[in-house]
Amino acid sequence: PDIRLRIGTALLEGNVIEQDVPAAFDLLSQALSGFYRRRKTDPFVKGLIASAKDLIVKAEAILDNEVGSSSPVTQEPVNETTGTIHIVPDGIAETGAEAVVNAANSHLRHGTGVCDAVFKAAGPRRLQAACNSIGRCETGDAVVTPAFDLPGANIIIHAVGPKWNEEDKAPELLYNAYIRALQQAKNNGCRTIAFPLISNGVYGCPLEKAWQVGLSACTDFLSANPSYPLEIRFAVPNQEKRQVGEDMLRALHFGKEK
Repeated sequence: PDIRLRIGTALLEGNVIEQDVPAAFDLLSQALSGFYRRRKTDPFVKGLIASAKDLIVKAEAILDNEVGSSSPVTQEPVNETTGTIHIVPDGIAETGAEAVVNAANSHLRHGTGVCDAVFKAAGPRRLQAACNSIGRCETGDAVVTPAFDLPGANIIIHAVGPKWNEEDKAPELLYNAYIRALQQAKNNGCRTIAFPLISNGVYGCPLEKAWQVGLSACTDFLSANPSYPLEIRFAVPNQEKRQVGEDMLRALHFGKEK
């Protein structure tokens, strides 16, 4: 990442030519991801992260001027789409989305963390009865129940992510869980969907990987469904976790953050 930061900086210094800016942006984004994998409490690493962020903003500004845009966080991807991605500080049960994704276990039982919040907000007895009628959901898949008392929601999508150290194909299964949830939202006519960071936490997926897979799946889905106006919200109350996602989202040049 240090070398990428230096090269990206060099491309943005002096006489910037149009061809250099996208290359600089890519290098700086890669550098930022690399720095996040280091000890972020180290003052030196924190300085590198700050430098990379500042230079990414500079590259965005240049790119925005080329396309006549003044808002880097609302840029559209290469394949135009009507969908957007937001990162919000709400709890998963507080987003008001039409489809709320529960980080479910394969037995669809009332669990802890996100699962506990969803069950309590929806009404645990009725939601558990609905889950019992389905019985089971395989890892990497997603099933739908009514939302019951969950505020603003029409459906709950129970997506089962992998336990990170127990699955041979954990990244692929996590990606599939997001895609299946998004397909379920579309199949049920939902225009807004709220996700937690599936598999992060007790299931052991590292934070940066959880964001990388989740955002990749969402951008891929929106690119594959350009005419479907789906608003995707990642509900992440923790500020530090949210910041990592916001930086990655900005680097992807997709959607906007709140």
